[in-house]
Amino acid sequence: MRLARSVALRSGAALVAQLAALRSGAAPDGGAGSWRVGGNALYDATRKEACGLASVVDAARRARVIFAGEEHTSAAHHAFAADLAAAVDDVDAAPTLVGLEMCYRQHQPFLDAYVFGTPAAGGGDVERLASRTDWASTWGYPIEAYGPLLRVARGRGLRLCGLNAPYALVSRVASGGIAALPAELRETLPDLDLGNREHRRRFDAAAPGLSDAYYESFTLWDEYMAASIAGYVANGARDGAGPLGAPSTGDERMVVAVGSGHVRGRVGIPDRFARRRPGLGSVVVAPAALPPSGALDTARLRRENLAAEADFLLFTRDSDSPA
Repeated sequence: MRLARSVALRSGAALVAQLAALRSGAAPDGGAGSWRVGGNALYDATRKEACGLASVVDAARRARVIFAGEEHTSAAHHAFAADLAAAVDDVDAAPTLVGLEMCYRQHQPFLDAYVFGTPAAGGGDVERLASRTDWASTWGYPIEAYGPLLRVARGRGLRLCGLNAPYALVSRVASGGIAALPAELRETLPDLDLGNREHRRRFDAAAPGLSDAYYESFTLWDEYMAASIAGYVANGARDGAGPLGAPSTGDERMVVAVGSGHVRGRVGIPDRFARRRPGLGSVVVAPAALPPSGALDTARLRRENLAAEADFLLFTRDSDSPA
């Protein structure tokens, strides 16, 4: 979820310092296993055992969308998403896409220029991408945090895909609800399922006291991003869905970098993608806080029904999420 710009900026300095610490002694791009430092660990919620990145990648072989749920202020989560995208790209010859909650669909030309363009056109230029997308205002968290993922995409030619709705639209819905929008604007929105009780329960638990209109805006976020993913990931080629307007191949996989609140319990984006693309599997990785001891209590974890939350959990020291 996009945070108010003032809050995001307050957390930015701490995140940049965190990134610097993470990168010390790590690979130059901040990925390549750097998320594993400090006892950080992956847990397979189905098998109920600690695992490695290879287990996530093995599950990804049978899926078309892999959700890398993140806390936006976690340097470890950003490093993990970069490693995951690279590992999924190595699975087979199917194109790997990287979906970004942080960018709008309308930013696609700028994202394509960053990945596929010449240096003169902005290829590989993170500062220029930030300027073109007005990153500081449209997202707020420092773009440097996403450097590992952006560099993997540029280096491997993985298309970055903007998924989100313009914040002005979401904010307008939060203020007055869907019904208050002009009819011509309502007609452009994706189908909204506002009747998912588990989705509403989780929303109310995370943000008690917020209005129905705000819930509609949160649901719009999820539906819009699910529809965006379905525009790229489908059974069969689609005209214009590939890079630079080319047809898609029809066997793309997408690694999605997105806030964990949109994927936990699979009732945010994952189930809404499944509604649009029945039969195309997905994998959910959600963050969780590493215990103060710095070691997983696997005996306790086995007693929990963590598979109801996600397929895998990434336990890190810089997470605030309970398991």
